[in-house]
Amino acid sequence: MSSKSVYTLFACLIGAFAFNSEVLAGDAVPASYSAELTQVSKLPWLNVPRQSVDAAKAKAAAADAPGNKPQPTRWAVAVPLKANATANGVWEETETHAIWRLPINTESALMLSLQFTDVSLPDSAVIWFYSTDLNSIRGPYSRDSFGGSGSFATAAISGQSGILEINVPKGQTSDINLTVSKVYSGIVDFSKDSSADKSGSCNVDVACSTGDG
Repeated sequence: MSSKSVYTLFACLIGAFAFNSEVLAGDAVPASYSAELTQVSKLPWLNVPRQSVDAAKAKAAAADAPGNKPQPTRWAVAVPLKANATANGVWEETETHAIWRLPINTESALMLSLQFTDVSLPDSAVIWFYSTDLNSIRGPYSRDSFGGSGSFATAAISGQSGILEINVPKGQTSDINLTVSKVYSGIVDFSKDSSADKSGSCNVDVACSTGDG
């Protein structure tokens, strides 16, 4: 995906999900809520360096410079990552399930969304993404959510810190393949800025990932 289409994709995410909770399946919650697991503060965190965010903002500013083709309002910048359930985060088990958690912090972000690539999940696995204060919960995402494309982006959560969680029955962790390839660091928090047009010039009926190659 080109640099000019990154923020357009994020605008689509906001237009589709904003800060609504309809992505929650009924009363479903992450398995970690009711399990005796390691405290989040003691887990190994993935900290996105401020310089990485600043570099992404500089790249975005260059793309938005006067004289360039007008683009939709930029709600976030994309920061490249390469994290997965093998090299990052922590797996823990309950009597029936394996739970993987990866806390992510992106300094100065007003909201966060994650981009996944190379995704392969068993039918029984679900993915959650939620804020550390538990006010924003996105999921559960399942194999069906990815549509067989191997790529997917979560809806946004508020704040600069979030927890990515995978729940799967014990014995199936080797069937999990997933790479977090980008974190979208929000520069506008729609939960607090009621004057913002949450969908920008993009809506869910538009092929928002179309770019300049």
